Amino acid sequence: MMDFQWRDYDSASLSSLSDEQLREGIAYYDRRVKEAHAAKVQAIARLKALTTPAALGARSWVEVVSSRLNINHDQARRLLREVALAEP
Repeated sequence: MMDFQWRDYDSASLSSLSDEQLREGIAYYDRRVKEAHAAKVQAIARLKALTTPAALGARSWVEVVSSRLNINHDQARRLLREVALAEP
């Protein structure tokens, strides 16, 4: 891995990056997206363990997830299936 610190780079200057730096930046971004998604799944699982949709003013977990994450119901269902697979 290069000594390049992607997280500190000004994204307005992408044209000055080498091919290797761009590849590293894309890989860095991809890792962070995956980490954020995993954290989101864990947070939803924890929330489900602590409360109910009714306590959050909703009728279902699909409604909670779709409204809080601003996603449609199909996306919320997919995410909740993933949460169910991650739960012990």
